[in-house]
Parts: sequence; structure tokens; C-alpha cells
Amino acid sequence: MSGTELLPEVVLRAGRSSARLVDGTVVIERRRATHRIPVAAVERAEVVSGGARLVLTGAQGAEYRLRCRNARAVAAFVASVNRARPVADRAERDRDGVALVESTVRPRRWWVVPIRFLRPLVDAWWKVAAWLYALGFVVLPVLVDLRPTESFALVMLWGFGPPVLAAGVAWVVHGVGRLRAPWLYQFRGVRVMARLDRLREQPYADGDGSYLQGKYAFVDLDGRPRSLERIVSKSARIGDRIELCYVPDQTRLVDTGTRYGAEIAGRSAVLVLFALPTALVGAAMTIGPIVIALSV
Repeated sequence: MSGTELLPEVVLRAGRSSARLVDGTVVIERRRATHRIPVAAVERAEVVSGGARLVLTGAQGAEYRLRCRNARAVAAFVASVNRARPVADRAERDRDGVALVESTVRPRRWWVVPIRFLRPLVDAWWKVAAWLYALGFVVLPVLVDLRPTESFALVMLWGFGPPVLAAGVAWVVHGVGRLRAPWLYQFRGVRVMARLDRLREQPYADGDGSYLQGKYAFVDLDGRPRSLERIVSKSARIGDRIELCYVPDQTRLVDTGTRYGAEIAGRSAVLVLFALPTALVGAAMTIGPIVIALSV
């Protein structure tokens, strides 16, 4: 057994407050202050309801409370602080621990309050995109000095451009993702014979009738037993054999299909003929009003 025990460096966190033990010092970060408490100033650390408590040495018995919902993390943190505390005599226990604490208070910044309230409105990319989209309806008519009909056409372009762009990009991303599995089956897949090893009757979710769930077992190229569960016909029997295709380094990619080349060609055609043009048209409808507004 190793003479050096590996211990976790636990960090307690609740909201914007955190506490950690760094080189014999408990560092407590709070919204506007940082407290550095040497373990020599800690009389004891203990688990309390909702977190931990550090009681400092001295007659006053000052304490710091640390919040955390994870009971195991709190117990580990308390244990690590108590383990790091030096053995103190009576004089050291009576020493005022508050005097050993280094506290740094950060000044209040006037812009923090509005940012704190605005953060929930822009904490995701789609929220930022929605605000920019809405802002376009206000900014474009103001920037562009055109006739009313031309301004209306420009606003209409902006109104349909970003949604079409978003739909086109989502279509392209989804289509490329759907190409991954057949591509791997076609160019890296291995075909093997599998045997129907188990049959189980399962009821439909609505309770109207039932179906057969079959488990096909096979052995891969590394000699490991693997299986595939799928719905089988009512005429299936134990011992039936079918051809499967699996990808060696992808444990979840097991399939009964055979025409992966045709599937790749069909999905690629949809991407090139429909999804990509939709994204390009949406990009033109989105960028066009911005270019016109900046050039007028």
C-alpha cells in the first residue's frame, strides 16, 4: 500500500459563493469579498444542516458558514480541514483567530446590478439571436431613408430572412447528422450472421395488442459476444439467422440494413438540392437588408 494517501480537493459551491482548501488556507469567495483563513485559526470544522461551519479559535468563537447541498462533499471538505489543522496547545487555542483572517472587500460597481438583472435575458445564444432579430425591425426603418414601399420590402426581407436561415441551417445540420450512421456502416461496417436467441411478447403502449421483441446474438471480430434487440414478425422462431452489420469501434451501431449506399445518395441529394439552398437563400435575405442599410 502506498505511503501517500490521495485525497480529493473538494470545492464547496452555492450560487456565487465557494470555499476550498489551498495550501493550508481555507479560501472563501463571496460576491463582494474574499476571506483567507489559515487552518491554524480554525478551532474545528463541522457538518451542520445545509453545509459546513468553521469555528475560529479565541474566546469570541467567530464562525463562517459554508452552504452546499451535497452532503458527501461537505463531509469530505470538513474532514480535509480538520486533517490539515495543526495540533495546538492551550495558548494557541485561545489566540484570536479573527486576527489571522485576511479579508479583501471589492467595491460595488454601478454596472453590476443592471447586468445581474439582464443576464437571464441573454444567457443563451438563441436569446441573443431573438433580441437581435427583434432589434432589426426597429433599426432598419430608422437607418434606411427609402420610400415607404421600399422600406416595407426591406423589413419583409428581414422578417423572413433569419427564420429561413435558421431553418436551413438546422436542416443541414440534421441532414449531416443523419448521414453519419449509414456512412460508417458503408465504409467501416463488418457484416456477420446473427442467431435469434430470445423471443419476448410485449404489449403496445395503448394496450391494444402485442408484438414480439427478439434478441439476435453474434460474435464480433474480437471474439466478444454482442446482441441486437428489435421487433420481429410473429412467424419468427428461436434459431433463425439473419445478416447484421456493425461498426467495430461503435458499440451502439448495429443494424440489419443492406442498402447503405442508396441511403447515402438519397440523403446527400436532399442536402444538396433542398437543405443547402434553403440556408443560402436565408443567408441572402438576412445579409441583404443589413448591406442595404449600411450602404444607403
